[in-house]
Amino acid sequence: SAGYRFHHNHILDMVSDQRWEVNGVWTLMHRIDKSSPLFMATVESLKQSRTHIHVAISGTDPVTDESVLKMAAYAREDILFGYNFEDQLFFENNEIFVDFANLSKLNPAKVWYPT
Repeated sequence: SAGYRFHHNHILDMVSDQRWEVNGVWTLMHRIDKSSPLFMATVESLKQSRTHIHVAISGTDPVTDESVLKMAAYAREDILFGYNFEDQLFFENNEIFVDFANLSKLNPAKVWYPT
């Protein structure tokens, strides 16, 4: 069929989009509400729209004072509905620890999402 492919970009608002210091883990979160382009999205609507999410994080290395940029891309198959990440931080004897074994672990979550 005739036509043109085009991309429509949305900048997603983050719950927290700036940090002065990143020691350990920082989970990027986007609140899906009526103002979000993902509001009312379903697995099927993401497949039909060929949705991809691209993430770019920039900062400054505090030791070298050099710019740092990290980019990643996520296909629609990477977007999961109704899950939360397993907690990675735990506290013991007034110290904070990061459990990297939980880095990619998911738990089913009781959340509302369109069906």
